[in-house]
Amino acid sequence: MKRLILLLLSAALILGGCRTGTPREGDLFYYPQSEEALSSGALASEVRDLTAIRSDLTAMAELYCAGPITEGLDAPLPAGTELDSVALEDGVLTMHFSKELAQLGGIELTVTAGALARTFLELTDAEELVITADGALLNGETALRLTLSQLSLRDDSLDRLHRDFTVYYASPDRRYLIGQEVSVHISSPEELPGQLLELLLTPPSGSGLRSALPEGTRFQSIAVENGLCTVDVSSEFENRRYYNMSAQCLSLLSVVNTLTGLEGIDRVEFTVDGNLLIRYGSLFIDAPLERDERGIGPVRTGLGELDAILYLVHGPEKLLMPTPARVRRSTTVPLPELLVRSLLQDPGTNGIRSCIPEGTRLNGITVTDGTCYVDLSEQYLNDPANLRSAGRVIAATLCALDEVDRVRILVNGAVPGEFDEDLFGILTPNEDWFL
Repeated sequence: MKRLILLLLSAALILGGCRTGTPREGDLFYYPQSEEALSSGALASEVRDLTAIRSDLTAMAELYCAGPITEGLDAPLPAGTELDSVALEDGVLTMHFSKELAQLGGIELTVTAGALARTFLELTDAEELVITADGALLNGETALRLTLSQLSLRDDSLDRLHRDFTVYYASPDRRYLIGQEVSVHISSPEELPGQLLELLLTPPSGSGLRSALPEGTRFQSIAVENGLCTVDVSSEFENRRYYNMSAQCLSLLSVVNTLTGLEGIDRVEFTVDGNLLIRYGSLFIDAPLERDERGIGPVRTGLGELDAILYLVHGPEKLLMPTPARVRRSTTVPLPELLVRSLLQDPGTNGIRSCIPEGTRLNGITVTDGTCYVDLSEQYLNDPANLRSAGRVIAATLCALDEVDRVRILVNGAVPGEFDEDLFGILTPNEDWFL
């Protein structure tokens, strides 16, 4: 992470500058440049008149976070991010943001950190900037720290040909994807996807991670057109696939999530020796795959996360498959409720979904003598064709807990009279439900 900040900011500071071309008559706010203007550097500045608030650090910070007023500059913070506090003490400027800042990662986070650092280390007499996100990790760190010496100008053309990217490997138990930042010498933009995929075959030494790809897999060709990346893999990818469904998902998503981290790629399709892959083991692939972050780990036990299983619908027969999930523990919310809330929030990506209608709310949940009563809002009835699947998703997920043997679903505290009893009777999983 520190190498990433140094390399990218060196290039940004060399190439970035004031966009106005006029003499400076105020203070400079630095912002990331929009994609159209990146040829002139990662950062650029605009002149702002801070005379009225020059002594008010909080006011200056809030004005900066409101975003640029100059065309071609981008707001540095993700939507919804709030500045919780800013303070300067003993040469250290600390900026506390809400957890939404952690939505940024890799290059985007680094550019944002660089913009903040160059702006406020120049505006104040601070020697170091510390950035936090309400306890959330920023590229794996609890805080980002930047000093004036790290922002010194360097002209190193070789470094500017290197950038850090996130590639995804399998955890040792092949249960989650783990992102690793790797430094890549970019030979050309066209060859970059292939460079990253080759890295997937061999995890970084000493990381303890595994390649998510079957042994012997080779990438034979890669083509990108209109946001779709077509990856042709060798027959080993299919013939030596893992038997575990979770591991099969990781094999696909290690490629998909790595490639969709690149500009210009938002979907990936696979071919095997030139033939379109439409089924991979137990998994059906009826459309190009999109980025899916549900399987990205690790489980952060230090932040109260729990390794759980959600059963989700997949395939034309709407059978259930187990999906590992990181669930945040709570001292006030019981685990069955946390799991149901996770199902309600599931994004339904790549044909793996909960089938629970959007907008459904959880009114309450209780467990009595092994029976779990799940009371949902009336929106649960909005998709009658998927009620059976939605009920099975909820029942299978909850019955995996030791304290739950069966499930009964209610709507606003009662059994809807106009629906079949088998949809709202006692639900107990059986083997016919599952892939």
